Amino acid sequence: LHDVLDGWFEAVVKAHWEKAASLWRDADDCVCAFQSQRDAERLDRVLGTRRGRCGLELAAEKTRMLSVSRCRHDEKGRGDFLGFTLCWGTNRAGTAQLQRRTSRKKLRSAIANFTAWIKENRNRRLKDLCKELNAKLCGYDNYYGVRGNYEQLAAFFYQVDRLLFTWLNRRSQRKSSTGQSFRDLLHHCKIERPRITEKPRGKLAVSYREAACESESLRRARCGHSARRDLCGGGRVTGRPTA
Repeated sequence: LHDVLDGWFEAVVKAHWEKAASLWRDADDCVCAFQSQRDAERLDRVLGTRRGRCGLELAAEKTRMLSVSRCRHDEKGRGDFLGFTLCWGTNRAGTAQLQRRTSRKKLRSAIANFTAWIKENRNRRLKDLCKELNAKLCGYDNYYGVRGNYEQLAAFFYQVDRLLFTWLNRRSQRKSSTGQSFRDLLHHCKIERPRITEKPRGKLAVSYREAACESESLRRARCGHSARRDLCGGGRVTGRPTA
């Protein structure tokens, strides 16, 4: 797909289409965004011919054309991609931006899978049960813990908390824990709380800046404060002229 789609999109589509265009691809799933509706319709026609020439097929049930606008936040402008629902929203500063939310289908599936798991494993030792539970919660947060998706993470954790309390009380015929004792158990076992795991966009720039400062400190330690940077890998001369 790199030559059939990625290279062709960069060399042909972006060069000859009227307005801006972008492509995001993960394995055999992709999303194409266009600033002009004419460009989107044109790609839809051309892509059918190109995929037939290359011996590829598109899944009709997963292929859609959406009209997305920051001025219209309705269900028609939403689409699912890799377990997320892409929709317009606002960040903490009140600026409109495209956000990713856990799709309803994946959320229901995750809750159903957890229900089956806790029902089958409720009689295990609490230490082993909580250890595996933390691994599941960490894995869920590592995938769905993107910026703007905390409400969906909290909704999943609420269902996990409710199901865990229900099925642990069914380990025997008597009710084994109350609300407060259950909270104490969660605190003692250090159950993972929902959290955003996606790194801030500016973190990479900060890391580069810190690395540059560290390399500058090492250079000064080796060569002295009056050393010429052009001799130490830099381009600017800091020493005094001798002529």
